[in-house]
Amino acid sequence: MLELIKRQAIKRVGVSPQFHELTNTAQALRYARVALNARSSENGGVTVFDNSVLAVAAVSAPEVTKKVAAVILCQFDDLPTEEKDVLLDTFSGWLANKGSVTNAAAQLHVHPNTVRHRLHRIEQFTGRSLGVPDELAEMCLAFAVRENMPAP
Repeated sequence: MLELIKRQAIKRVGVSPQFHELTNTAQALRYARVALNARSSENGGVTVFDNSVLAVAAVSAPEVTKKVAAVILCQFDDLPTEEKDVLLDTFSGWLANKGSVTNAAAQLHVHPNTVRHRLHRIEQFTGRSLGVPDELAEMCLAFAVRENMPAP
């Protein structure tokens, strides 16, 4: 069914987790609406609640998650737009390549040392380490919030 939805969707679609009782329909609709607000790039216009946990978390409590992102990413606000975009794209590419510097570098058409340098700069700006799981999770959430925020 999901493959059919992906092929036929002409607008963004949110898909709830699977449910088995008719009484759970209202809650499933709520989850589908939350997923709809998340901008997951994995499936184009279709965001599956179960497969997009960070994107869903990023939009679930906007007033809280926007503050979290602002606290973690506030140092980026002082950078020129082009430099900020390069760092954000590098982090996104590194995540999309499951933490592989080599693959991210190939995707971004830069040398792996360039990716390493940019990731180190991101660590400096955020005050968080990519090697500490809790801090990496915070950074992932903050970047997901930024990606899912509507443009000003």
